[in-house]
Amino acid sequence: KTAFQYYDFMDESLWLCMLRDRNDSAHIYDEERARRLVDAIIVDYIPEFERVNQGLVVRYGEALND
Repeated sequence: KTAFQYYDFMDESLWLCMLRDRNDSAHIYDEERARRLVDAIIVDYIPEFERVNQGLVVRYGEALND
């Protein structure tokens, strides 16, 4: 919860969905659920990682290059 307050560029609900999907992914035995997870990763999760990366670069740009 603290990370979401400190890093306002993070979408808390999306990160919680990612966590739930990660925890559930070990128990996916049906092709349709697996396809939905792949779609969520491509459409939602990868762009969120890119947003977080950009937010971190903006906030810590110089420190990240060390």
